Amino acid sequence: ICVVSQAAEHLQSFIADCDRRTELAKKRLVETQDEISAEVAAKAERVHELNEEIGKLLARAEQLGGEGNVDEAQEVLEMVEKTRGLKKEAEVREIITALL
Repeated sequence: ICVVSQAAEHLQSFIADCDRRTELAKKRLVETQDEISAEVAAKAERVHELNEEIGKLLARAEQLGGEGNVDEAQEVLEMVEKTRGLKKEAEVREIITALL
């Protein structure tokens, strides 16, 4: 009976240790998910900001073109293309972060 009692105590200790480790792992997982969610939100905000910038640049290019400033309008359109490239990169980063 003494051996059975010792085995039971050992098993209870082992189970308690496993439960403690599981709870710690769960807490770390929640913290990691919160960090990733915040990072995804920041990247989504960056994409939104770039969209706004593109809209403003397009409006500026249209205004310049309407005023006959074709060269300046062309320069602004080149900036639009660069900004679109940045937006695409930001979207890819957002997707990759969300998948992690």
